[in-house]
Amino acid sequence: MTDWKKKTVGVVGMGTTGYAAAKFLAERGARVYAYDRRSYDSFSPEERERWDALAGVEKRTGHEKPNALDGVDLVVVSPGVPGNIPPVARQRDKGVAVWSEVELASRHLTASIMAITGTNGKSTTTTLTGKLLEAAGWDTFVGGNLGTPLIEAVGRDDDQLVVELSSYQLEEVEMFRPHVAVLLNISPDHLDRYPSVEAYAAAKARIFSRMLPDDIAIVNGDDPLVKSVIPTVPQVWTWSFEEPVARGAYADAEGLHFNTPAFVFTLKREEIALKGRHNEENVMAAVLAALTAGVTPAVIKEVLAHFRGLPHRVEFVREVHGVRYVDDSKGTNIGAVAAALKGFERPVVLIAGGVDKGGDYSEIDDVIREHVRAVVTIGEAAGRIAKAWGELVPVRKVESMEDAVGHAAQLARSGDTVLLSPGCSSFDMFRDYKERGDRFQEAVRALPE
Repeated sequence: MTDWKKKTVGVVGMGTTGYAAAKFLAERGARVYAYDRRSYDSFSPEERERWDALAGVEKRTGHEKPNALDGVDLVVVSPGVPGNIPPVARQRDKGVAVWSEVELASRHLTASIMAITGTNGKSTTTTLTGKLLEAAGWDTFVGGNLGTPLIEAVGRDDDQLVVELSSYQLEEVEMFRPHVAVLLNISPDHLDRYPSVEAYAAAKARIFSRMLPDDIAIVNGDDPLVKSVIPTVPQVWTWSFEEPVARGAYADAEGLHFNTPAFVFTLKREEIALKGRHNEENVMAAVLAALTAGVTPAVIKEVLAHFRGLPHRVEFVREVHGVRYVDDSKGTNIGAVAAALKGFERPVVLIAGGVDKGGDYSEIDDVIREHVRAVVTIGEAAGRIAKAWGELVPVRKVESMEDAVGHAAQLARSGDTVLLSPGCSSFDMFRDYKERGDRFQEAVRALPE
């Protein structure tokens, strides 16, 4: 294990993850440079409080000089920091190692790691997997991109670590090795950061890069991009809606069927509180992960009877005049919009828009035609969305979330669903997807009966 007292480390990006990494290293005696490209004045109140409380650390903010990290033995980058910014690129070119916080944490952990990635469904699958393990009696850490940095698991006495990972976190791993690695799906996302969808898929596939013969990869057998990066390890379990699988899970009219070395059983849909095809994918992945740890069908059925998902992820808010209002603010890419829309049998008035992430809206034209009555657009991407879908369905551009809900209510008919599924990030108008979803829910609750 590294003797941090002999190391100088630059930690780049002072969000939740960067703060946790800097604190961890400083407490172990490393000389730490905590670096953020933003000025202190641009920090949120919460970030300023963390920054001010960070002890034993040299703090640097507000500039991006290439030599800002000179003298370090290691660079630890936060997920939101591109690895090609000048200070990081300069150190990489000099041969200095660049790690993600996940890589740093993994070198100090001994418990079994279940790692979950994909474009959509990561948080739901990670949370459900954790609940299944906890219900079976395992002491379980649940975190990563979901909220609690993995570095905070160091020193805990957990049996299982369930970790949601983004492509950003996987970019800079070297020795990170999960015992179970789940790849849910890959659809175009973050193309403002990656040069191609293939490069994005390759970042996701790094979750498998250190797997050994006794490790288990759990993958979506229906997704072409996932299939293109399936690892060549002996134990690959798949799930599918298209055909039965020899080892894994598949769905048909009867329900969800599981076939693993230890358990063979079926879950009927009425036994699952979480609804929608996209959620059935999440259920199959989470259950398969839990089965690797010996969780029994009886425990699985008990948990699934009560688990209803996460806030802002296809969350029912209210019904007014026969119109259902659903919050999918966490749907921040085009694939997530398509997955949410496919879960509704009745027509949808879609609220979409925000900061464009470089995807091609026309990729889901068929889904828009089949499921959407009208679109209400907000934010910077409103023009692109109108251009893409304006010939398919009526599109209205508005300036605020309150206006979006009001116009959607006018366009919807009894029996319809009004769905907030932006397909974009939130940072043009809101602090994050949570604030965006909260504003949507407040506007919905303000509608007159």
